[in-house]
Amino acid sequence: NTGINTFTIHAENAICSLDSVIEFTMPFIPVVSESDVQICQGDSLMIYGNYQNTPGLYYDTLQSQYGCDSIVIKELLVNTVPVVDFGYNSSDTLCLSNGVILFDNSSPLGGTYSGSGTTGNTFDPELAGVGTHILYYHYVSPDLCSSADSLTLTVEDCLGTNEFALDAMIVYPNPTDGKVFIDFMQ
Repeated sequence: NTGINTFTIHAENAICSLDSVIEFTMPFIPVVSESDVQICQGDSLMIYGNYQNTPGLYYDTLQSQYGCDSIVIKELLVNTVPVVDFGYNSSDTLCLSNGVILFDNSSPLGGTYSGSGTTGNTFDPELAGVGTHILYYHYVSPDLCSSADSLTLTVEDCLGTNEFALDAMIVYPNPTDGKVFIDFMQ
């Protein structure tokens, strides 16, 4: 036990019947275990004077006030960085008049969108304006590791009329005297 310890030695079959009492102080060498620490994969942390990035137990020996050593232990846990997917693939150019696009296939769920023209989980080409826009989907896992995916969209001011198939319109009169009428069938 730590502290002052007393042992009594009894003399048996001895000439004198004197017992011996021995007192001594036994120092306690504590082993201190600190709380676990966590990092994300790819990060490192200074533990006892060295940067560490591998999960495991790390030890340090300290001198106590009594001249004895104390052992300090710290466990390093390394958490996986989440794989993030924007969930929207488009190589098409968008027109200002396309309307709002809903992003609902991003994973893992629960991330946030950012970039010009984004509001919540939507993109509005008219709000973003003409040009090339880089959008981001950022996710933070429960163990506070984060990752992001990006998407590049191009918005143009598409001028002109919608195209119709030739069999969807009627041109008359045929032959004409210079005045032509065109009807588009819907």
